[in-house]
Amino acid sequence: MNICCGNVDGGGVNADIVQHSDVPNFVEIQNIYQLPFEDGQFEHVLCSHTAEHIDDPDRFDRELRRVGKHITYVLPPIWDLGAALNVLEHR
Repeated sequence: MNICCGNVDGGGVNADIVQHSDVPNFVEIQNIYQLPFEDGQFEHVLCSHTAEHIDDPDRFDRELRRVGKHITYVLPPIWDLGAALNVLEHR
């Protein structure tokens, strides 16, 4: 699953809170802390450039680990000062 997919097709289920573009196998998420999937439904979950925007990243992580067996996070690098100092969007 590609959680918070934006415009990117992750090759499986693509999920986000809004549909940004026409990506295949899209599922709209109402609540990121209560995903509409079964326990262990996904072998892999990709979460790219999302965790830094979440109010409760620990709770989000627990929910991703509930639905996925292997979780991969992609975060903006700490040396990217534009991302690191973006206090309006990044938690």
